Amino acid sequence: MTFYRGFDSKYGFFSEHSFVWMSDDKDYASEYGDSLKSYKIDFA
Repeated sequence: MTFYRGFDSKYGFFSEHSFVWMSDDKDYASEYGDSLKSYKIDFA
């Protein structure tokens, strides 16, 4: 399954101005910044 996290590129992905969350909805995640990071997690 692929998860997404939106973030503001001016702060960076690992910024203290950010918080950790993920969504399986790419459109929803893209609303939370101008950059998007994806993660693939194998639950098998």
